[in-house]
Amino acid sequence: MKFSMLLPAKYDERKWSLAKQIGVNHAITKAASDLSGLADPSHFESLRKISDQFNQKGFALEGLEGDQFDMQPIKLGLPDRDQTIEKYIQMLRNMGQLEIPLLCYNFMATIGWFRTRVDIPERGGAQVSGFYHEDVQNQLVSDELRVTEEQLWDNLFYFLEAVLPEAKASGVSMALHPDDPPISPLKGVGRILTSAAAFEKVWDRFPIESNKITFCQASFLTMGENIQQLAALWLEQKR
Repeated sequence: MKFSMLLPAKYDERKWSLAKQIGVNHAITKAASDLSGLADPSHFESLRKISDQFNQKGFALEGLEGDQFDMQPIKLGLPDRDQTIEKYIQMLRNMGQLEIPLLCYNFMATIGWFRTRVDIPERGGAQVSGFYHEDVQNQLVSDELRVTEEQLWDNLFYFLEAVLPEAKASGVSMALHPDDPPISPLKGVGRILTSAAAFEKVWDRFPIESNKITFCQASFLTMGENIQQLAALWLEQKR
């Protein structure tokens, strides 16, 4: 196990210094252009600059998290998805060349991580975020941004068929993150990674060592899963 922290791709003295002060030597980052100020990580030199900057400050860049560029063509199955997949593959190759071994990704189309409230009172006067379905149950996104669960499964399998062998060849583990919140549909958009059974379906189709799981305990607990049993099972299976 490596003690790591999600840190900004662009140097942030306060956050990076705090991480070192609490003993963090391994970093995860999102290297999207709007966060890094560079081209996206399908461009080798951009990713190399980010990795070098972390190394210079005493961090090993262990992985990337989230959508590093627009993934809608892949998730919605749009006509230009093959070009986007090629871009994704190049990113994996760049990661392998730079020895960045982990990619945490999701397959939430149109709507990603989502909360309806950010002012829920908690202990000590803290405010936290939360999701309440009744806040959005009558809200729908436009038709062209919707996708059914069946279409999402087809699109996910099409994507993984192309990229998982490339990830394996590059020495990169692709760790799939559950949907957050794990509810379908959300604003008319289907979601599929809402149960442990869904992850078993992905594994049954692609039992390959580059196919891993981001074990977001809160998401799996929200699904009603037994996270202790799941952790024991998936650790045993090295997933």
